[in-house]
Amino acid sequence: QVQLKLQGHPDEGVITRCGWIFKEEVDQKDLYGVFLNGVHPQIKAGEIIRIREVNGQYSFAYKGVGIENTVTRRPHINIPIEETRAQELMTLYSRLATITKRPRRMYEREIESGVSLSGTVYLCVDTVEELGEFTELSMYVHEYASARRLLLEEAGRLGFRLSDIAEGNYLKMVTERR
Repeated sequence: QVQLKLQGHPDEGVITRCGWIFKEEVDQKDLYGVFLNGVHPQIKAGEIIRIREVNGQYSFAYKGVGIENTVTRRPHINIPIEETRAQELMTLYSRLATITKRPRRMYEREIESGVSLSGTVYLCVDTVEELGEFTELSMYVHEYASARRLLLEEAGRLGFRLSDIAEGNYLKMVTERR
């Protein structure tokens, strides 16, 4: 996943004019943790887990070590799980923070940008408890440089400036704030 996080929300009319298709609005709660008994021999520094709850549905995500700058590139995998399993997993990890996005409005759009880059680009407009309003642009690709350029172009089309780019992720922002 290649992701760009921006401070603020774009105007709804601009979102529509840029061709984004509204998918859904949800309330999302993410519980982040690290391995409880210290670092496991197969877990690298910076690797974390996330339990996400959306409308009573849970998923487990492993988040690998990422490149943190204006555009984030971080390997991760999402696995649907039952609520009881989510609770069991959190007993194995030390809780870092809970991030609540209420609401999270999700959009998507298909792009084709030359030979090396095509597919779905995702737009999430978030109101994050403790942090405020943010917008995320993301896509799942192997070509980082082209994806980075495309996400920056999309941000510009939505009315964002380079000064609106938020460094890091919600977890980092919340833990630094505390």
